Amino acid sequence: MTPDQRSQIVEADLLELRNQLAITPAQQPQWEAFGKMTLDNATQLHERFRERSLNFSRVNAADNMAEYATISEMHAVQLRRLAVSFQTLYATLSPDQKVRADNALRDRRTPGAAPG
Repeated sequence: MTPDQRSQIVEADLLELRNQLAITPAQQPQWEAFGKMTLDNATQLHERFRERSLNFSRVNAADNMAEYATISEMHAVQLRRLAVSFQTLYATLSPDQKVRADNALRDRRTPGAAPG
């Protein structure tokens, strides 16, 4: 998958979530921060996996395991930052929007999650 294709998928997921939550103009700054972080995370993670795949045939099993652990740690840091960004957005949501967010994120893959 190309970086543009990955971005289009993430942007489509974000648009769907934005529509489900009915983000208001007042909530737009928090939404934009969350969306940017989601896109940045997905781009960085995709690039890291791409780099890994380029060198995959030249690394031994121990180095492969260590590199995957490093990527997992990077992803964990990204998700912690994303959670903080989402909490900032969530705090601005109305009770109805919070119910929609709760349901939407229970029923779907979290934006910016590891490639699957």
